Amino acid sequence: MIYDNAGLIQLGSEIYSITKDPFVEWIVKDTINFLARDMRSPYGGFYSALDAESLDNHRIKREGAYYVWSKHDLTEILKEKFKLAELRFGITDNGNFEDPHHKEIQGMNILHIAHSMPDIANKLQISEDEVLEGLDSIRKKMFEARSMRSNPQKDTKIITSWNALLIKSLYTTAELLDYPLASKLAKGALDFILEYLVDDEKVLRSYHIVKGDQERRIYEGVLDDYSILTAAFIQAFEYTDDWSLIEHALKVQNLIDSKFYSNEHEMYFLNPQNEDNFIHSIVQAGDDSMASGLAVMVANLFKLGKYLNDKKFEAKGLMLVKKFVGQINEMPGVMSEFLLSASNYLRYPTEIVIMNGNKTELNMAHKTKYLPGRLIYRWNKSNFKDGRPYWDVLDSKEVSEPTAYVCKGMTCSLPITTKQDLLNELAK
Repeated sequence: MIYDNAGLIQLGSEIYSITKDPFVEWIVKDTINFLARDMRSPYGGFYSALDAESLDNHRIKREGAYYVWSKHDLTEILKEKFKLAELRFGITDNGNFEDPHHKEIQGMNILHIAHSMPDIANKLQISEDEVLEGLDSIRKKMFEARSMRSNPQKDTKIITSWNALLIKSLYTTAELLDYPLASKLAKGALDFILEYLVDDEKVLRSYHIVKGDQERRIYEGVLDDYSILTAAFIQAFEYTDDWSLIEHALKVQNLIDSKFYSNEHEMYFLNPQNEDNFIHSIVQAGDDSMASGLAVMVANLFKLGKYLNDKKFEAKGLMLVKKFVGQINEMPGVMSEFLLSASNYLRYPTEIVIMNGNKTELNMAHKTKYLPGRLIYRWNKSNFKDGRPYWDVLDSKEVSEPTAYVCKGMTCSLPITTKQDLLNELAK
């Protein structure tokens, strides 16, 4: 599922920004390369999923056929490198993949990291560089062998909320790993959504592609599609400083307010409020396989309030936090997105102000730094033309050269003019 990959890309990027572990960086980039290769449509949006089932050697459709390996097959494919693969991926005669309905799959192995590279180097009495080089060769041989198998079927629906979650994660990766491919893929998917899934009246749920032809399914999105798309627009703005993205976010938020909000209940519902919709009264505040769209919207409202200089958005977000604070405290494990969104009100986010920093090192300094919940304000002379407000945080900060400030609550740092000084300030 692409939303699983999106969540793992986000998590891996944040872990790397803290640990600078090159293996984590490699995993994130390799996952993105997989998405670009196997899950991206020719139009820029990303397909939904790959099936678990595919045809085996006997042309019987069964679960795991594309993905699992027998010890016998791997010894034939890898020859002298099998011992290294056996240690790394936990290959056994009995296997570890079981399905009580299909006895014929006994002895098949799901690859997993069974031993670390230092442990393998010690066991085989070789260097870690030799382990890494050997594993790279093994992966290429196995990839080539797997390409001869029957490919699993692909679900070619392009779902708005799932793509929006991936876009948000890709922009996070582009920033924290300084990985241009991630931002390129994110922009392509966002452009696809703007072209085919959003108009002035609604956000559509999905686009279905059948045999290379685009087939539009006119089903309106639910709250998750609207709110996670809004979050993607905000994330894209924070990465690119393109003010039109905040304008797109505001348009979608206004649609949310007109379609999903009940003045009577002071609540946003999962489905649009209209006479044709008879299941509009569902409120989904907890997370399931994805984050709650309602909880994501709380963070959106806070950020829109800050970037638009409009306190009514912040107030509406705070109203929702107060409504659910009891559930958050009782069940934080299933309310984690709400807890993250509520944290904007519990502890004021770090605000990074960058003035006249366009196309300078100072503008990029905060990137690659793990700063959850931060707000970014960039102000250049050209900003007077694009429609953004003159933010309150800019008061008394008239400077001509590239300058940054780090603010917390009502207190801001002294003017900062070098990348290293900004990094030092953020490290505090």
